Amino acid sequence: MEPTRIFLFIVFLLLLFGRLASADGPQPKTVAVTKEDNGKEVAVPEGAVFEVRLEHPAGTGYMWQIVELDQTRLRVLESTEIPLKQGRIAGGPLLKTWKIKAVKVGQTDLEILLYRPWEGPEKAVDSLQVKIQIR
Repeated sequence: MEPTRIFLFIVFLLLLFGRLASADGPQPKTVAVTKEDNGKEVAVPEGAVFEVRLEHPAGTGYMWQIVELDQTRLRVLESTEIPLKQGRIAGGPLLKTWKIKAVKVGQTDLEILLYRPWEGPEKAVDSLQVKIQIR
């Protein structure tokens, strides 16, 4: 086998194994926004998915709702609600989670209100407001 082919073969193997090694390497940590982040700025890389996690009591009618989402910069991928205690207890705490993708570089506000849908957002009893800095 001629030296040029051997060299190209070795380069190919190095690239292949380098790519495989990086695929198994450490994954970036998911940014989690919680009530403790209220009023703060949160930096997120463009294209990254971050989570917003908020607790609320079940059975009261109050629900966390995102208001005025900047869909040019943020996209909700998934929304879930799970009980925080074993089994679903009437009035027990729930955890509402949104997976949100940072779509476009820039800054936007994310506002989430806790209110009863039939009363409207103007009667919210709690809120989360954060500035999302997409880099």
